[in-house]
Amino acid sequence: MKKIKMLIMVALLFATDSVINAQTTGTPGLSYTLINNGTEYSVARGTADAANVVIPATYNGRPVTEIASAINYGEHIIDGSFANYYEMTSITIPNSIKKIGEYAFFSTSLFNITIPDSVTSIGNNAFEFSNLRIITISKSVTSIGSGVFGFCSSLTNIIVDANNPNYSSQNGALYNKEKTQLIKVPEVISGNFTIPNSVISIDDSAFYRCRNITSITIPEGTTNIGNFAFNECSKLTSITIPNSVVKIGQWVFSDCESLTNAVLGSGLTYIGICMFTKCKNLMSITIPNGVTSIGVQAFSATGLRSITIPDSVKIIEDWAFYCDNLVSVTLGSIAQNNFYENAFNGNLRTVYFNTGSGAGTYTRAIRSDNWVKRSDNPLNDLLGVWEGTYTAGQGQTGLTLIIFQEENNYKAIFEFYSVQGSRNAASGSYYMNVSYDQSTGMYTLTGYEWINQPSGYGFANLEGSLTGDVFSGSTFNFKVVRK
Repeated sequence: MKKIKMLIMVALLFATDSVINAQTTGTPGLSYTLINNGTEYSVARGTADAANVVIPATYNGRPVTEIASAINYGEHIIDGSFANYYEMTSITIPNSIKKIGEYAFFSTSLFNITIPDSVTSIGNNAFEFSNLRIITISKSVTSIGSGVFGFCSSLTNIIVDANNPNYSSQNGALYNKEKTQLIKVPEVISGNFTIPNSVISIDDSAFYRCRNITSITIPEGTTNIGNFAFNECSKLTSITIPNSVVKIGQWVFSDCESLTNAVLGSGLTYIGICMFTKCKNLMSITIPNGVTSIGVQAFSATGLRSITIPDSVKIIEDWAFYCDNLVSVTLGSIAQNNFYENAFNGNLRTVYFNTGSGAGTYTRAIRSDNWVKRSDNPLNDLLGVWEGTYTAGQGQTGLTLIIFQEENNYKAIFEFYSVQGSRNAASGSYYMNVSYDQSTGMYTLTGYEWINQPSGYGFANLEGSLTGDVFSGSTFNFKVVRK
């Protein structure tokens, strides 16, 4: 009987199962898997449910060297390792750990973490969707994967050991050692952000969801801007892309809903997929000469009212300018197979090719499907969007005129609003008929139907002349400039 018991104990001692859940040290419930030909262990959550997790340096006499990767099933369905461990708020990582696997701490409640000097590699998306506020990266880390800090909405500071040979940090942001590559800016950073002059490349998602940043300065010398680089920077109001930028990714400024001013550099040849989509307050932009292609949904759902597309553009892809308020488009010569079927709302493509209209300026009423090309009629010179001021009983007032052709009639939308210097002017809008007197060279705009009438307000009918891109007159002392 004693001999049998002894044999059982020996068998247990030499058990070689690849996955072992028995706990000897560290937090109870952790799961260990033999790796590297059975010489080391990786560690995962297992059944642990403690808030403060301690990973042991050794298990069953072998070193614990790796925090296991989780499995990505797509659509943010992640399982394994420590992913989705919501109870965990802190973790102690021993100096035996060399690698942190992909998605290892995906969607956890970790607040702070210090990476020990033994770790050399942090896998893709390792801390994505975690609750990290501060992370300290040791001097030993030589490889950081993509998306490591994505969707970390509480992250305020990334600190890198000054002796790290590959990475550095400045003002809370992560760079490569030479600061030629901007890798990640924490989402919580606010106000103005100036990118160092040394930066050549801005990584994918570098400023993704930095919703409190109001301005970003990109230095001349930057050449590459990655996908989603400034996506969902919802308080960003203006951006200038320097002439040095020659490559820009997809979805770069999408959902920047406060963006009103964007200047594109002369080095661009391609405006990427969804570059400005859903920038609803972006009402005008200049596309530089040299751009040859405009991608799918590049300006869709923006506030654009007019656009001039330079002759250099030879490809316009589907939904590039699907903008409800777009009423004026100036186009050069584009081959039929490169002018995609749904590049614009309505029948612009059909009118451009099927009627032989070709290059020129096209207008429509807001949200109308019917586009027309300007002709020699003087009224056509007034078509488009105009912005400026007029003076009425409430003082100087902001004015936008949207002038369009509807069948054989010329009409306008008169929009008025408060500007600096006006005395609490209300906002409103109405439709106008537009006519031209050949003998005097004067245009007359007469209101006939309110769209939005403030109490006590009446129509302000206009009469004026056109000089270049300025339309003005003495009635109500109005002056507007073509946009």
